[in-house]
Amino acid sequence: MTPLTVGADRARTLARALTGVVALALAGCGSGQAPTAPSPPPVIDLDRTNTPLEWSAERYYLEIIGGDLSDDPSLPPCDPILVPRGGKIVNTFMWFAWEGEELVGRSRPPYRATVEMRLRRVSSSTLGVAITGTVTGTVPDEYDRAWGQRDSIFNVDGPMTMHGVVPPRAALDQRGPVLGGLLRGSSSFIDSRGAISFCTNVRYFLQPAPPGSVHDDPTVPPLVPGARGERAAWHRDARVGPTRG
Repeated sequence: MTPLTVGADRARTLARALTGVVALALAGCGSGQAPTAPSPPPVIDLDRTNTPLEWSAERYYLEIIGGDLSDDPSLPPCDPILVPRGGKIVNTFMWFAWEGEELVGRSRPPYRATVEMRLRRVSSSTLGVAITGTVTGTVPDEYDRAWGQRDSIFNVDGPMTMHGVVPPRAALDQRGPVLGGLLRGSSSFIDSRGAISFCTNVRYFLQPAPPGSVHDDPTVPPLVPGARGERAAWHRDARVGPTRG
């Protein structure tokens, strides 16, 4: 076979290949199927304005703290100061569940608190999810690993609102969301002797506390030994819901 013949054979082979490609292209155009559109890129919420209010079904540890001192005129201290002797700090445990658009938290036996918190999302940002809500009920102090059990009961005496922020969590944080902020409204702390202090604002903090933690064993001495001196036996008829005057 001469070089000229080989060249002619290669030309015919290339022509047949091109004819097949053109035929496939024409068949695709005639099938009536539109070309598949590329998937849109994922939306990245850089400013976190669309972050939902997420919460855990775990038990939560609630801490409420009243102040004896304040340098903020909009947040006056409780009156009188240094009352009750056990301190203006109470702790209890709560569980939360969605009821419509509200996240509602309540205590359960064996805890004695009647507190009810109703939260709803307001907005979100890079700082976290802002919430608002209402609080009712009472919170007798329960045993906790830090302070033991105090002779103190927190009472919501009138309409009380709550405000706070659920901060962002690290990707590896498995504990669940936390929440902290202010409770504003008429409230008080009272002890078993009847000593009472009235407040217009108190701070609160919520964090997950799964059952079986150190808070569940009152035989373990608290981390602050002096708190044991203020522990008191609680009575079923302890005064709650006091009124001013």
